[in-house]
Amino acid sequence: MHEDINDRVSKFKEEFAGMQRQNEKTMLEHKMRLGSNSETIVKHREMIDENKHMLSASQDLISKISSKLTETKSEFLNKIDFTHQELNQQAELNHKWAVEQVEIIGKSLSSDKSEMRNEIDIKTADFRK
Repeated sequence: MHEDINDRVSKFKEEFAGMQRQNEKTMLEHKMRLGSNSETIVKHREMIDENKHMLSASQDLISKISSKLTETKSEFLNKIDFTHQELNQQAELNHKWAVEQVEIIGKSLSSDKSEMRNEIDIKTADFRK
């Protein structure tokens, strides 16, 4: 019986030693994974910082582009307004010139009519003589 207890204790010690070795091995694996995970976390933090920097730079660039577009739009609208004013002025000048030409042509026709009547009257008078 004493031997049976010693065998059981010895078996238990062996099993316990085996479980202890397995636990130590598992703990070592977990420590290695933790170390690897820590490195991964550090790398990811670095990537996050880099992405934050790139995002900030992109936002600055977007802001500059937006500002430039607003400025360009304003300049374009001013040019359109100026061009519109120039076209209106040119249209007014063209209209004024056209009215003057019509008046000149009208006077010319009127004058030609009078001269033609005078010639007809003169020829008629000559014919009647």
